[in-house]
This record gives sequence, C-alpha cells and structure tokens, in this order.
Amino acid sequence: MIKSTVDWLPYLKQSLKLIDIDAEAIDLDAVAEQFGQIAAFANQVNTFALTETLEPSAGFEP
Repeated sequence: MIKSTVDWLPYLKQSLKLIDIDAEAIDLDAVAEQFGQIAAFANQVNTFALTETLEPSAGFEP
C-alpha cells in the first residue's frame, strides 16, 4: 500500500515512461508537493466531517 507521496514517485516515473513522457523533464518534487497539499486538505475535510455536527438549513425537515 502506498503510504506517502514519496512512495508513489517511482510508480509515477515508470508510468510516465510507459506513455513516452520524459519523467526527468517534469518537476516531480513540485508535483509531489501539490499532491501533498491536496492530501492535507482532504484530510482536513475528513476530520471536519467526522468531528463537527452541521445544523440543518432553515426549513429542512428530516
């Protein structure tokens, strides 16, 4: 199982080679940083969803 951004970089490089894209021409560190930021945001959303109780909007009847 892939546990961190660093774990999937070799797979990304291999995949890019399979579709004939020069992996060395892409700034994989920048890509990894962006994915890390996306993952951190998703984690914050999940944490919020698990810990917060949202009030129903006015007029909403369950």
